[in-house]
Amino acid sequence: VRIDAQGGEHSDAVERIVTVHRDGRRIETTQHGRVRAEAPWRVNAERPGVATLTLYPNALADLKGSYEGLIREPHGCFEQTSSTLYPMILALELMRREGTGEGSFEDQALGFINKGYCKLLGYEVPGSPGGFSLFGKPPANVWLTAYGLMEFHDLERVYPVDEGLIPRVVAFLRKSQNEDGSWGDFNLTAWCALALREAGEAPGKELAWLTEKVEEIEDPRGLALAALVLDDKRVRGRLKALQGPKGNWMARRATALGARGKSASVEATALAVRALSDMRGLEWLAAQRDGSGRFGTTQSTVQALKTLLAADPGEPASGRVIARARGRTLATAEIGEEPVRIDLGLLESGE
Repeated sequence: VRIDAQGGEHSDAVERIVTVHRDGRRIETTQHGRVRAEAPWRVNAERPGVATLTLYPNALADLKGSYEGLIREPHGCFEQTSSTLYPMILALELMRREGTGEGSFEDQALGFINKGYCKLLGYEVPGSPGGFSLFGKPPANVWLTAYGLMEFHDLERVYPVDEGLIPRVVAFLRKSQNEDGSWGDFNLTAWCALALREAGEAPGKELAWLTEKVEEIEDPRGLALAALVLDDKRVRGRLKALQGPKGNWMARRATALGARGKSASVEATALAVRALSDMRGLEWLAAQRDGSGRFGTTQSTVQALKTLLAADPGEPASGRVIARARGRTLATAEIGEEPVRIDLGLLESGE
């Protein structure tokens, strides 16, 4: 398809190749699992279609396959901008760690990161230095500001951040803190404490307040936040006891931004895995990534990526994998240090 435009002395043209498909609606589904010699991984095709199998040697290699889906142009309010910016920050950090952060991917990511960072700075609330809100209008939001502190701190590892920004955000959070050490309810206080801890700030009265209140908490997300900031074996033991049979933690209440169901459980599991270094939970978490590289909502995606980045992926698996459907062999592949992609062709429903 070619489009020509002319106006006075100026003209331009755009030409693109367009693929025309037959009538119908394109449907994409992604299923994850772990292949073990003693327990084959079984997948049922939900409908007829073309299938592709990708084999990764470990969970971190699986994450590396999602770079392209995470690099997007940021837009919208503070939270919307962060929904694209923060995953890009973490993806770029992983790319550099693995030695794959050069060339067009990094150039494009850095361009979008610069744009997103400048947008976030515009949402600092006038009259409340270091405090942020969704659109930069008063009052500043404590939860969002603590989230921004985490984001700006992680951003520092891949991109220059204004020297006075993080100290200003820290000062706002401390000024917003109640006399008893809290910022309101338990989860918000644990969230702010975690943000300050990640930024390298010395703990204050919030730890004593959390220690006093933690016995009342039964929600896995709240316990996971507490386990990340309190050096308390009892808290970790209570959190471990809430782990489900599949390795995940089921959220019992909505998150700060109203997420429920699977996204809330992904966020709770990511925090719990980070607190306990739990490999079974890590495997469940890695399997929740969708085809675009995300894990549901902004918060579940960010927390999942942070947990996977902090985890030790272990030695890459090796061996031979055989893909079969209804008794017929579709493909055979050797697993090494790099991912292996296999086109399985057309599968019928139920295969």
